[in-house]
Amino acid sequence: MKLICITGNSGSGKTTIAKMFHDILPNSLLILADDYMWKWAKHNIAEYKRIFNISQETTDFDECRRLSRNMTSEQLQNFVATVTPFVENDVEKTISSQENNRYSYAVIEWAGLYKFKVWNRADYRIVIKAQESIRVKNLVKRLVASGKYSDDAIKARIIPVQDILEMASNPSFTIENNYDDDLYVNIQSICSSIMPQKTDSSQTGGHSL
Repeated sequence: MKLICITGNSGSGKTTIAKMFHDILPNSLLILADDYMWKWAKHNIAEYKRIFNISQETTDFDECRRLSRNMTSEQLQNFVATVTPFVENDVEKTISSQENNRYSYAVIEWAGLYKFKVWNRADYRIVIKAQESIRVKNLVKRLVASGKYSDDAIKARIIPVQDILEMASNPSFTIENNYDDDLYVNIQSICSSIMPQKTDSSQTGGHSL
């Protein structure tokens, strides 16, 4: 099973792009590490509330998530530092449990994936770079839709793209996501280079079954 790791900043389109790879690559497993992040939050709700200064009396988890979107940079950094080891452990468990199954590829996506051991051993490492103005616009739109919008919440998520590019060592591909039709074409091209090329058995002397 080939490992394809995808990372990038908030609002860069990581999840959308990961799903595109999953749709194009045959027999692929999609691992969205955010799922493990929220799994941790649900099982450690008191700590989650403490990090984001949410009243312990708030019992509805969806409301806790909405309130946490109005985070500060310090709260975000604290949350990421706390949850990262648990997310990495769950990602590794999932990969290990699927090694002998039918999957040909595992597409793994997370903003902090470049910190994981799997990043260094991945067959392909992909970094997403997006225009800053469009990325910020997407973040604002997401926060406004959540009903919890503040300047601090935006600032908490705006890490300069070059920081990720510098920290995510040895990328196999860097995708410029301009949110246009070229994106899917570019991903198709990358997938073509990842997938083994079919040979014509009539020309190579091979036999079909």
